[in-house]
Amino acid sequence: RLHRAAVLDKWIVPYLSGARLCDLAPARVRDWQAAIRADGCSAKQANQVLRVLSAILGAAVEDDLLPMNPCQRVKRYPTARPRPRALDPGQVEAIRARMEGLRDRALWSLMAYAGLRTEEALALRWEDVREHTIVVDRAFTHGEEKPTKTYQRRTVEIMAPLRADLDAWRAAQGASAGLVAPSEVGGHLDLGNWRSRVFKPACEAAGVEANPYDGRHSYASLLIHSGRSPLAVAAALGHASAETTWKHYAHLFEEARLASSTDPEEAIRAAREAAERATGVRPLCDEEPRRHLRLVS
Repeated sequence: RLHRAAVLDKWIVPYLSGARLCDLAPARVRDWQAAIRADGCSAKQANQVLRVLSAILGAAVEDDLLPMNPCQRVKRYPTARPRPRALDPGQVEAIRARMEGLRDRALWSLMAYAGLRTEEALALRWEDVREHTIVVDRAFTHGEEKPTKTYQRRTVEIMAPLRADLDAWRAAQGASAGLVAPSEVGGHLDLGNWRSRVFKPACEAAGVEANPYDGRHSYASLLIHSGRSPLAVAAALGHASAETTWKHYAHLFEEARLASSTDPEEAIRAAREAAERATGVRPLCDEEPRRHLRLVS
C-alpha cells in the first residue's frame, strides 16, 4: 500500500473501482490495459502496473474469491531491456570529489567499489567491516532491516581506495560500532533525502548522469574487466546464479574479452589522482594505507 499507492491511485482505481471480481476476466483486463495505454501509460509502466494488479488478484485467488488470476492470460507489452549503466572510475571519482562529507564519500565508494545494493549500504555496520573483507547479510528497506534481496550472505573484498575512505570516515566519526553511514541523528539514512541533497548535486557538478544504483554496475564492470569469471562476479554481487549475472552484463563480458585486463585498484587510483588535480580535493588513497591516530582523554 505504501509503495504502490501512486500506481493504484493513477492507473488502477480510476479504471477498475466499479468492477466486481467476477467481472475481471482476461478480456476485461485487456480492455483496461488498452485504456491506460491510450491515456499515456508507457509500455514499460503498463507492464509494471499489470504486475501490481496481478498481485492483487492473486491474493483474491488465494482467498477463494476468484477461480483464477485473469492477468496470467494477458500478454505483456514487448519492451527492450535497458542496458545497465556502468560508470568508469573517472566518472565515479568525479562524483565522489564533489561530495563534501567523508560519510557520503564512503557510502558512494561502498556502492561503486564493493557493489553493495543501496539498501545493503544503508544497513551496513562497522562490525561487518573486517580487516580485508565486508560481510553483507542485511538490508534496510521499507523502514526496517531485512535479509538481503536473495537471502544470502556474501563476503566482499575491500579494495585499497575503499579502505582509505572507510578508514578516514571511521577516524573522523570515532565509531567502533553502529551504522557505517548513519543519518545526522544516528538512525538509518533516508536514501531519497540523500539522493536529492547529496548525490544529485554531486552528479550535476561533475557533469555525470547517474543514480546511486549505477555504482553497483560500475563495480561489476571493474571485476569483469579485471578478468573475473561470471561465477566469481555473481558471488561478489550476491546474485542468485551466474545466469543472472550473464543476463545483465553479457555486453561487458564481451567487451572485456576483446581487451586486455585491467587492475581495478590501479584504475581507481589513477582516476582519484586525476579528480584531485581537477578539483583540488586531496585523495585518500595512497600506495600504502595510512595509519590514523586518535587522541583520547
